[in-house]
Amino acid sequence: MVLILSWNALIAGYTQSRDNETALGLFRKLKQENVFPTHYTFGNLLNACANLADLRLGQQAHAHVLKHGFRFESGPESDIFVGNSLIDMYVKCGSIEEGKQVFKNMACKDWVSWNAIVVGFAQNGYGVETIDLFKEMLAAGEKPDHVTMIGLLSACSHAGLVDEGRHYFNSMSKEFGIQPTSDHYACIVDILGRAGCLDEAKELIDNMPMQPDVVIWAPLLGGCKVHGNWGEVKRVRKLMKQRGVIKQPGCSWIEVEGKVHVFMVKDRRQAKKKEIYL
Repeated sequence: MVLILSWNALIAGYTQSRDNETALGLFRKLKQENVFPTHYTFGNLLNACANLADLRLGQQAHAHVLKHGFRFESGPESDIFVGNSLIDMYVKCGSIEEGKQVFKNMACKDWVSWNAIVVGFAQNGYGVETIDLFKEMLAAGEKPDHVTMIGLLSACSHAGLVDEGRHYFNSMSKEFGIQPTSDHYACIVDILGRAGCLDEAKELIDNMPMQPDVVIWAPLLGGCKVHGNWGEVKRVRKLMKQRGVIKQPGCSWIEVEGKVHVFMVKDRRQAKKKEIYL
């Protein structure tokens, strides 16, 4: 047992520091030395696959999970932990159907399970479906938290559900006792900005209980651009500059023939990740 604890600590450390390839390499060595992995091993392995957004690797990890006897239909705590990690991995890799299937097959679910699937649907653009899942979550007796509400508001933003977004933002403290953070304000500003409700968004920012940062200003700036309010774009940029707010460059990645290619805004270089197998 001491041996697997040491392996788990190493794999977790590399995963948390985003050195995912080293974490995956350690898992391969663990298997070569016939060390029996635990639910904690698989949780970190799946997290590394999710960080790389590599569905092929994630499916290989899922095969190892099943090979070692983890069955989510039975519902012990360790299996729930691995099931939640699987959901998170699949949705972060864009395979929402596989994530949903894992979720449906879990005999027992906790708040982490619900958050993983709600946020996963939201991140993949399933606005109405996210709201339906949220209602199912409440019906199942699970209480939402800050993460749930970020997922819900993000879904409303991507689906253009303005009235629903306003409702859920206002219900956070009134119905669920959740005080909005800057991330929640960023979501509602994004909802209003996309809908062209720029004055309402600006008024909301002015009345925030915290100092607005780039996370808040960026969606308002985007809304001004979309709706052709170029005067507002200049004004928002000026405000950001005056307050020392710096916008970080965007980043995208695609997978081509098993290799992940990362692209930065205004950067002609690309980082390539070598092909990995488990």
